[in-house]
Amino acid sequence: MPQDSEKQLFRHFIDTFLPKLHAKDALVLSALHRADCPLPESSGPPDLCIKLGTMFEALCISAQLHGLEAEVNDWGKSFKRFTKLLMDPWPLSAIAAAGYRVDLHHRSSSHVNCEYRFTAI
Repeated sequence: MPQDSEKQLFRHFIDTFLPKLHAKDALVLSALHRADCPLPESSGPPDLCIKLGTMFEALCISAQLHGLEAEVNDWGKSFKRFTKLLMDPWPLSAIAAAGYRVDLHHRSSSHVNCEYRFTAI
């Protein structure tokens, strides 16, 4: 995946994925389901507790479902570049604008297994 693809995934996360998650969009919910991320049943916007590796998988699926190219040839390298964009620093104001707050839920020695909670606000 070229570096531009990680930037495209980052923009997809901010501009599409989180706002559409908040709105319970069928394509985003399908991407999460296909990435094996269960969502709690709720009548309001869903909260999401997700490992970064699973979130990256769901974003790749969601991007493809929304017509974006998100081909990952070197998963580890692409994941590392994406998480650097996402977490250095977290775009907290953009996440809040999408209707969420993000908090570390479970720390791990590997970013792949770090778990974050996105709580609807």
